[in-house]
Amino acid sequence: FNPTEERDEQPEYVFNTDHPGLQQIYNAVVEMGVTDPVVPMWVPDGYELLEVKKYAEPTEATFFALFSNNKNFIQFNVAITSECEAYQHAKDKEVVGVYELSGAKHYIISNLETLTATWIVNRTECTIVTDCQEEELYKLLKSIYTMED
Repeated sequence: FNPTEERDEQPEYVFNTDHPGLQQIYNAVVEMGVTDPVVPMWVPDGYELLEVKKYAEPTEATFFALFSNNKNFIQFNVAITSECEAYQHAKDKEVVGVYELSGAKHYIISNLETLTATWIVNRTECTIVTDCQEEELYKLLKSIYTMED
């Protein structure tokens, strides 16, 4: 360590996945102009990308993707808005968990046996809705920023 040497505190973000569906989502989101880390680099084994939809309106662009393993699902949404206004999400408990990763606060909500994680980066609101286990949701969120386990 040399105190006169300049150091970069944050390593450069690199998206890296071996899942073709996640790569497809990443490419589509980048095509929409999103350069911040928002796409997971991991999904549990057996999940396949079933559906992708993109919508463009004058004040908003949205992206939707659905994964399934024939038993459970993972839904991924990205909304880029010209207004900084968050969507409202239904919940069945008053307590909302907050999970902070890489400076972003991810709000975890439970509703009708599903978990929703939602967060905002700049003018991009991201949401993951799933009926998988809670620990898998946290691993999905961690994989947005790094592939380290």
